[in-house]
Amino acid sequence: MPIESNLSILLVDDNEAGRYVTSSKLKKAGYNVIEAKTGSEALKLSLSKTDLIILDINLPDINGFELCELIKASPKTSYIPILLLTAYHLDDLSKARGLEGGADAYLTQPVDDMVLIATIKSLLRLKEAEAEVRMSALQWQTTFDAAGESIYLTNEDMIVIRCNQSTVDLIGNPISDIIGKHCFELINRTACPVHHDNIKKKEYTVTDIHLNDRIFQLSVSPILDENDNFKGAVHILYDITERKKMEEEIIRSKRIEATGILAGGIAHDFNNLLSIIIANIDLSKMYINNNPDVSEMLSHALKASHRASNLIRKFITLSPGGMPIKKAISAKELIINVINTSLKNSNLKCESFFSDELSTVKMDPGQISQALSNIIDNAKDSMPGVGTITIESNIISTDEIKDKFIVPTNKEKYLSIAIKDTGIGIPPENIDKIFDPYFSTKNTYSQKGLGLGLTLAYSIIKKHDGYIDIESTVGVGTTIKVYLPA
Repeated sequence: MPIESNLSILLVDDNEAGRYVTSSKLKKAGYNVIEAKTGSEALKLSLSKTDLIILDINLPDINGFELCELIKASPKTSYIPILLLTAYHLDDLSKARGLEGGADAYLTQPVDDMVLIATIKSLLRLKEAEAEVRMSALQWQTTFDAAGESIYLTNEDMIVIRCNQSTVDLIGNPISDIIGKHCFELINRTACPVHHDNIKKKEYTVTDIHLNDRIFQLSVSPILDENDNFKGAVHILYDITERKKMEEEIIRSKRIEATGILAGGIAHDFNNLLSIIIANIDLSKMYINNNPDVSEMLSHALKASHRASNLIRKFITLSPGGMPIKKAISAKELIINVINTSLKNSNLKCESFFSDELSTVKMDPGQISQALSNIIDNAKDSMPGVGTITIESNIISTDEIKDKFIVPTNKEKYLSIAIKDTGIGIPPENIDKIFDPYFSTKNTYSQKGLGLGLTLAYSIIKKHDGYIDIESTVGVGTTIKVYLPA
């Protein structure tokens, strides 16, 4: 009575009589039998559906040991179990050669039917178990590679022994150049970010690791054996760039908001006092007759008062109540008006480029003009004497800025305004502070600003649900880009 079905066995034997006897036994047990008389024929047939190979050692074209090694060397057939079945007595050296060549078992003819079938069943069970292990490994590797985070495993010496595809993509090297390296060689090429002793017993975290212009948090978990001995670690790099950007935006916004609340409260009261001062100066000038010295002093006082009044208006714009009153405005016309006003009587060269896609954009014209004017003034201050300001404006898609900012999904297009100068540039250590209240890079007292120009521009752009970005190279110049919903 057949006890198996749908399992195919490749029987390789040049002896027709012996092949017939063995084939009959296998068929009786319920196996499908495929027969081959030579090694070359067996190699071809092994590529078809084959669950097990029974192999004679003496073949006319190639001996069974070599054929076994060829079958096991091919990725397509290496998983097939091989049973060496020969009528010749094998010495220990031959048995060892067969097993080392990839054979999974051997039997000597004549063999009892029960022993033959039992051996075949055992090998097929092992094959099935190995297939499950391979599938489990494949599923694990697929899951491992599908993870968006960079994950790599190290041994007890912190040498990388495995990594996923995200790690390969992040490092930018083939996997062969990553495996075998110390973890610190991958992270910062200088020193290991996690001290070896710190991770032997507990999870360890390192934040603010910079790689490829991104910011990561590294979490390292120890791998311990049953005796709590340290055997390695799992390293996971989480991309926290967006989170850090959001945190920085929140911190900067809160600083500006706090400044605005304080300044706004003072500004309203001070503005009332200033109105009285200006009115009295105007009245005093009416009563001065033929006294040029006093008249000049009053003119200076009036001029300073008007400057103070302009400053008060800036403080009020900074305050939480200074929300924009938006209306549809021609973006090109507004930008041209700002350029003409800001660069009047200036020796600086100005180049402007406008996309044909520019149209009307909803904005507060007064506030946006003030923001752009402040940015241009900042550019002018960085180029004492001569230089070039380049202004470029176009319409861009959300995809072009989503890597830099946390952009709402309901916004599709933005008006981009880039203002570039050829000035002295900003040192890297000052870039993150450039929009902070009262921060100024002007050192001499006569040029010392209050550090509110770019802060005010930042506040206005944020109140328009826009974004502002800065790039600068010392000795080359600075580019400030403004993005407004279009």
